[in-house]
Amino acid sequence: MEKLITFLKKRRLFAEFERLRKDNPFRSIESLAVFCKRLPADSYISSAILWDDSDKGYDFWNSIHQEWLEHLKTKKGSL
Repeated sequence: MEKLITFLKKRRLFAEFERLRKDNPFRSIESLAVFCKRLPADSYISSAILWDDSDKGYDFWNSIHQEWLEHLKTKKGSL
């Protein structure tokens, strides 16, 4: 979870990610810690928010998701 937070903060996206995650009716009641325990690391960004419903849109969040997947590969998936 801390690596996800660091990853998003470096891109100045953590606050927006959390706002969008809390707006997602499927994820809104979970804390970030619970959310991260329930899902594999490679689906944190893809499952947390509804990309199409965000101001930045699908393409932007897909790009961030792809960066996250590359980050996991370079860090050998350790969280």
